[in-house]
Amino acid sequence: MKFVVAILTLSTAMFAFGQTIFGDENAAFVLTPARVVSDSFVTYASFSNDGKRLIYSRINPSLAMEPEKAAADWFVYDLPTSRTYPIRLKGISAASDIGILGDGKNLFIRDASVPTLNGFYNLESGRFQAFFVKSESVIWAGLHPQAPFMIVEGENDTVGVVYPFGTPWFFKLSKSWSITAPFYSDSQVIKILCASQGQPVRFSICTVVKSTGSVTYDNATKDVAEKLLSFSDSSRFELSFKEPYWKVHIEPGYDGKPKKTPSKLDEWAYVCGDKSTNVLFEWENDVVAYCEAGVLLLREIKKVDYQRALDLTVELRHKEALSAAKNVGIALLIYASDADDILPNGENFIGKLLPYTKDAKLLSNFNYTFAGGPLDNIKDPAGTELGFVLGEGGRAIVYADGHAKWVPDKP
Repeated sequence: MKFVVAILTLSTAMFAFGQTIFGDENAAFVLTPARVVSDSFVTYASFSNDGKRLIYSRINPSLAMEPEKAAADWFVYDLPTSRTYPIRLKGISAASDIGILGDGKNLFIRDASVPTLNGFYNLESGRFQAFFVKSESVIWAGLHPQAPFMIVEGENDTVGVVYPFGTPWFFKLSKSWSITAPFYSDSQVIKILCASQGQPVRFSICTVVKSTGSVTYDNATKDVAEKLLSFSDSSRFELSFKEPYWKVHIEPGYDGKPKKTPSKLDEWAYVCGDKSTNVLFEWENDVVAYCEAGVLLLREIKKVDYQRALDLTVELRHKEALSAAKNVGIALLIYASDADDILPNGENFIGKLLPYTKDAKLLSNFNYTFAGGPLDNIKDPAGTELGFVLGEGGRAIVYADGHAKWVPDKP
């Protein structure tokens, strides 16, 4: 019996996660079904700064309680091509700090437990260049697409620029300025947004000539600085947790326009449950990643035709009502099998059925129309109504043989 109840409870929860269509009065979106990125035991996942790649680590499940002590297999998943690149370096620990540089091709690995595995790694060639630097010495981690290099503290008040598989070179920065974010580089120069050390905070664009190390400074307004710092566009969506679910919804006032009329669509969509881990939202490409029992999954948000979304939403709500009615019908039949094949009357209906569904809301939305009595007295189980769940434009009726059907309202 407990097994049947577990299946019943699970089917209700899984249907809830199938709610994927959402939007507002201007646009409609669908949250695609989850696709598996890795079916092994994933302990860590993170998106690259451009949102096109997902880096993750896997360990032996037997070591899941102490992942920091385990060696891990690391991979990079490329979203545009659905291709997985293994990081072919043995001995990297699960506690390593691995970042994808802004070019999307090179990684920088920092592993305190294995100093020889600190350095640059190229995803396409598998080439590795050892380069050890203390974490506290890293000023810039190379995340910007136009500045895929490291900036580190050097000796004698110098600053070092380190390109993957290149020779470090150094320059001196005025003590009046601190590095905020590099944002441009070519064969001749790099450009860095800097902030003043004192108050009020001022901004400057620092241009460094690679061949000579000479530095020039040009004042920058606060608006320019904010634009340079926000090189990753914000999303119209927001990922949030409302027990017991993670969900995505449209951020209020995203487009600067007040809502005029209520949307006919749901304003949010289920992503996953509260048992999920490593729940991530990638703002640039509107992708959600999360782990279920160690399996790494990915779901995308895509725009769909508004009218088609409305039609699909009605269909979905009909299916939801049918699922609810059928689940209550199954619970009623299980109850009867435990009560000498006698269906209950309407008295304390929720209390009687709650042990079989574990869902009071499901039962409160069900209209029980059967008077109760022995199953043997029902001559036509397929035609005998037990009750119904109201839906948009009709009702989902469940019958004594356990089947359910949608009956539209009469015109």
